[in-house]
Amino acid sequence: SNKATACKEIIDDADCNVVVFAEHSKVAGMIYRYLDDKLENTTVRIITGDTRQPTRLAYIAEFQADIKGWGKHVLICTTGTMSESVSLTNAGLLIFAQEPASMQQFIQCRGRVRRIGSNVVVPVISLRSRGTVEDKLAGKMSLKLDFLREYLLQMKGDKCL
Repeated sequence: SNKATACKEIIDDADCNVVVFAEHSKVAGMIYRYLDDKLENTTVRIITGDTRQPTRLAYIAEFQADIKGWGKHVLICTTGTMSESVSLTNAGLLIFAQEPASMQQFIQCRGRVRRIGSNVVVPVISLRSRGTVEDKLAGKMSLKLDFLREYLLQMKGDKCL
């Protein structure tokens, strides 16, 4: 798949741990199999709705551990299973192989890698094919985010925040 290949190229160039979000478990699984086969000196894990809770917790702890000599870690997650109540702050890069259609999930996914009050900037890369439904949804999501930012800036100016 083009998205799996793009993920590999981006991860190869990254000198940090990476979180990859996909909306659907089939896409996450395809990316996982490709990356697990192609990446060297990198631990690749996947968490979907089928991942049992003890395994999920172990993968998150491993990702967050930052133990020297363990190499780079890549955690592939479906948005529905990992968008809330999880800290993945050891990530230096976030890739959306598929952006969530829900604004709430989009914001939550971004929040997994950057906690409120943190000064750490985590770059976000979204992979989408031009001229597709995914591309059109992303355009609408961008407009919503712009509106939300404008609204919050106005509220802050009015000292309501």
